[in-house]
Amino acid sequence: MTPAAAAAPAPASRSVPDASGYFGAYGGVYVPETLVAALAALAEEYERARRDAAFTRELSELLRTFVGRPTPLHFAKRLTAFAASQSTSGKAARIVLK
Repeated sequence: MTPAAAAAPAPASRSVPDASGYFGAYGGVYVPETLVAALAALAEEYERARRDAAFTRELSELLRTFVGRPTPLHFAKRLTAFAASQSTSGKAARIVLK
């Protein structure tokens, strides 16, 4: 490799598509024609939702408590109470959901 070639910058890569859905000059996605309108509507709704503070709070909470591992345990207070009410001894296990 020549010193000039080593100093040449690498071509920039794009991590997001442009307005036409292309990743660079030739990259893109194949979408059946029947789905183009539905995907455009989905993209529009997502852009609207991501600017909504309530949506972002709910999404952050779901990502924190539901997505990935480990998920936190949740004490099922009402289900435990219901199980105790159905028990002949009046006792029931604590029910915890994961």
